[in-house]
Amino acid sequence: MGAAGELEARPDGRWLLRRGERRFLLPADLARRLRDGDDFDRLGELLDAAPRPRRARLRVTLLPARVVRPLAEALAPATAWPALAVSAASGLLLCALGLAPSADGRLAASVAWPLALLAVSVVVLAATVHELGHAAALHRGGGRAGDIGAGLVWVVPVLWCDVTEASLLPRRDRLRVDAAGVALQLPLGGLLLCAGRAWQRPELLGAGGAILTAVAWNALPFARTDAYWLLCDALGVTSLARALPAAAPPCAWRIRAWWRAGRVLFAAGLAAAAVARVVSWVRGGATP
Repeated sequence: MGAAGELEARPDGRWLLRRGERRFLLPADLARRLRDGDDFDRLGELLDAAPRPRRARLRVTLLPARVVRPLAEALAPATAWPALAVSAASGLLLCALGLAPSADGRLAASVAWPLALLAVSVVVLAATVHELGHAAALHRGGGRAGDIGAGLVWVVPVLWCDVTEASLLPRRDRLRVDAAGVALQLPLGGLLLCAGRAWQRPELLGAGGAILTAVAWNALPFARTDAYWLLCDALGVTSLARALPAAAPPCAWRIRAWWRAGRVLFAAGLAAAAVARVVSWVRGGATP
C-alpha cells in the first residue's frame, strides 16, 4: 500500500501514522480505511511530498530510540507539572545556596583528578537527564521519542533528542515537553555547586557552573533553545522568525516585536564578546 506505515489511534479521535522517522495525523475515517486494507492512489504521493523536519547536518546518535523509550517511560512520573515545579524550585534553591559567598573563599590549591573525572561524569549525566526529561514528557503526553544524540549548533557541541511527535500534542503537553529538560537538570547543577562550596573543591564548582551555564543558555529564547520553543508553544505559533497568522492575538505581535529586537541585541552582544576575546588574545600574544 502506498501509505504503508504504523497506525495508532489517539485519544482526540485522530490517528497517528508513522512512516519511518516521519509522523502524520489522519482523520479517523481515513485511518480506519487504511488499516482495513483500502488503498488510496495519491495518499502515498501526498505524504511523500509533505514537508520534512529539518535536521542538523552534523549529528551522531548516542542512544537509539529502543533504549530511550523504556527510560522515558520510567521517568515519565517525574514530568507531572507538580513534580517539575518542585524539581525546578529545589534546583534554584540549591544553586542559590551554592553560589552564596562563604566565610572562607579559598579553594583547594590542587586538582584531584578522580574528583574531576567524577564531576565531568555528572555534567554528562545532567545533560542526558535533560534530554530524557524531554522524552519522558513526550511519553506522558502520549507520544514516542526517538534517538538521543550529539551535534553542533554553530560551533557549540550539544545533545539533542528527537521529540518530533511533540508537535502533535495539545499545547499544555507541548509546554511540558519544552520545560521538562531544564527542570530536571537544574537540581544536579545545584548539588554540585553546594558540594563544591562545602568542600571548597574547584572541580565540583566548575562542573556545577557548567550545568548552570547550560541551563542559562536554554533560558534564552534568541536561539533554538528550550525557551524559544516554550515561547512559540505558549503563543501557538510554529516559528517566531516567520510572519504570524492574521488571527494571532495582539500580545503575540508585541512579544514577537520584543523578541526580534532582543535577538538583534543578543547577536550583537555575542559578536562584541567574540571580537573582545580575539583582541585580548592578540594583545596578550604580542606582549613581550
